[in-house]
Amino acid sequence: ESSSEILSEVSEESEESVVIESELSSEAVSEAVSSGETSGSEGENSYLNDAVFIGDSRMQGLQLGTGLTNATFLAERGLSVDKLEDTAIFPLPSGGTGTVYQVLQEQSFGKAYLMFGVNELGWIYPEVFIEDFREIVQQIKALQPNIVIYVNAILPVTASKSSDGDVYTNEKINAWNPMLRQMAEEEGCIFLDAVEVMRDETGALPEEAATDGVHLTAEYCQKWLAYILDHKAVS
Repeated sequence: ESSSEILSEVSEESEESVVIESELSSEAVSEAVSSGETSGSEGENSYLNDAVFIGDSRMQGLQLGTGLTNATFLAERGLSVDKLEDTAIFPLPSGGTGTVYQVLQEQSFGKAYLMFGVNELGWIYPEVFIEDFREIVQQIKALQPNIVIYVNAILPVTASKSSDGDVYTNEKINAWNPMLRQMAEEEGCIFLDAVEVMRDETGALPEEAATDGVHLTAEYCQKWLAYILDHKAVS
């Protein structure tokens, strides 16, 4: 089947997979904003001066929960790999707003951190998610050939969230991440598997790590940022 044929078969359940992101709770955002403190020293964070963070509301939460201000964030709740090309809401250096790709045409970055996956967990075919993600990576490389691209693993959800339905499950996340890692390696990207510092003994996100089972508290955003800073590309 072609990608277009596969996409046309996506069920109503799949279409509902964006709900958790597009309706990011004010409680989750408020907690991140109120308790967020910059993680790491100013010197450590300066590594991210030329970084762009691209992704969904989990990526938004990283910015809010850490107080990180020296990097560029092109993230939006509800954003998924199939919507990136047409989402024209990000401030352009030249004025006005545009897509992620238009920002990259106008502003150079040394590194890009990508986070997608939770919105797409309701998709029937994970292969479509992987290939759409691959196209994003390839487009970024075409626009900025010297950029270093980091692909973030899909972080787990809490056990209570995972057991509440059949869309946002850790079983799916655990099945998709190896495919994501393979794609990243094939495209010459660095795969950031922060899952290893986010999971409890059962493999789930600890219950205290997210107010809604998905979006990280400030403490866990800081853990994620620390992981990022500990896993820099070797030049």
